[in-house]
Amino acid sequence: MLGVLGYRTIGLISALEVREKVSAEWSLIALSFSTLTAVLATVVPAVKASTVVTPSHLRRWRPEEEEKPREEGEPWTVELPVKIRPREVDFFCAHIERSLRDLAEGSIERVEKIESLEEESANGPVKRVTFDYFTGETRRQLHTNNELIIERPLTEEYYKARLLSFPDRNFEEAVLKTSTLIRRFIFEWNAQKVAVVTPFESSLSQLYSLVCYFNPETLYVVAETDVSGNLEPLRKILEKEGIRVPRIFIVQTKSLDLGDCVKMAEDIVLKAGIVCVSGDSSVICVALTLAATKLKKKMCHVTAPSHQIKEPCQVSEVVTI
Repeated sequence: MLGVLGYRTIGLISALEVREKVSAEWSLIALSFSTLTAVLATVVPAVKASTVVTPSHLRRWRPEEEEKPREEGEPWTVELPVKIRPREVDFFCAHIERSLRDLAEGSIERVEKIESLEEESANGPVKRVTFDYFTGETRRQLHTNNELIIERPLTEEYYKARLLSFPDRNFEEAVLKTSTLIRRFIFEWNAQKVAVVTPFESSLSQLYSLVCYFNPETLYVVAETDVSGNLEPLRKILEKEGIRVPRIFIVQTKSLDLGDCVKMAEDIVLKAGIVCVSGDSSVICVALTLAATKLKKKMCHVTAPSHQIKEPCQVSEVVTI
């Protein structure tokens, strides 16, 4: 269109006569080239993204020679494709643990004996997550004992992760499935945009703990009154500690009638992935519980010691339901 208009403009402002060549064939050729360029531009990123977590039959990930054990009794060592900023490492570890615990009751795929440990070494801080992984049918079940190590050498800017895996009978397939599981969790971590719904809690410890635990992009705070002015201390402490401040939306109930609250809660819960069911207002807590149960959303509650009432924005225990 611009090319055709350009010819017309030249003809108006100069004596030079230019005739454009327009035909259906040239239009189809131009359209084909545009489509081909767009497709080619997306092929390489798509292939890279797909082979990181869900490799195809032809491009399947396999351990490198240096990742295989050199002697019997040594673990398989798998370097994982992730770099984690120091301020995000706690969120990353919480995501991995939460994802592993979601498989605790699985039948085909199951995780047991999940433990976490944090320590300081001569080379820098180290976080460890240990777990047993079972996959496959009972007759041919694969099993690995694993340790996920997240560490940052003093000279490095980012944390890196590696998996130490001890498979039964040294099966490479068991290591492949275990590392693919962790790679899937990493992909979900990179792609996640978590939204959390929670009742308002006056000490702000609940809101602070939910942000620290889930690292949400969006936080919906449901309250009986307008509490937007009460949240400034939360924003300040998150910024001070280098934690991403989520987008916060205040949802004020128009009525304390339980039926009306449940209808309002369902509209909000639809937008969220996680629903907290503890807070100051018992009516709001019940309404969110009923809405989350109906819509099959993940639920949690925050257990806060009584002394935190005088100490706002303290970390409390987040318990998933």
